[in-house]
Amino acid sequence: MKSLSVALIIDDKFPSSSGVSRSVQTQIEELTCLGHKVTLLAPHASLAAPKQAKTIPIKSFRLPGLPIHTRILCATNRAAKIISQQHRFDLIHSQTDTGALLLAAKIARQQHIPHIHTFHTNIAGSHTVPIPTFFASIGFRLYALNVAAIHKRRPQKHA
Repeated sequence: MKSLSVALIIDDKFPSSSGVSRSVQTQIEELTCLGHKVTLLAPHASLAAPKQAKTIPIKSFRLPGLPIHTRILCATNRAAKIISQQHRFDLIHSQTDTGALLLAAKIARQQHIPHIHTFHTNIAGSHTVPIPTFFASIGFRLYALNVAAIHKRRPQKHA
């Protein structure tokens, strides 16, 4: 089996007790056990490098009101270019739906590699108040169009 260079990218602090962080830790452990090289791209704030993976600390910010472990990566074209010049990946797997998703899309496009995304939470559907839920749903759809534009694709309709 060919060894792959896999980039895992998250907005959340790492490590933390969140489900996303635990999932990423498990992926790092399992992928490295199979002989793959794993690089974790995560917020520079409180980043503790896992033993089995290389890390790339990314500038991030935290919006007031978000859970303490939640941050948003700065997903600039410049950051994607610098990362792509210094690191080569066979695929990139984004785990969170804000800056990590955008930065992963930009890196994947620059490196011409597959971009896998896991939706751990239905952000648009996780609200309990109708008006914020409506605006979150609209915002999420606009965000999806932005990611599709980065990949130069149209979102597919599912039955």
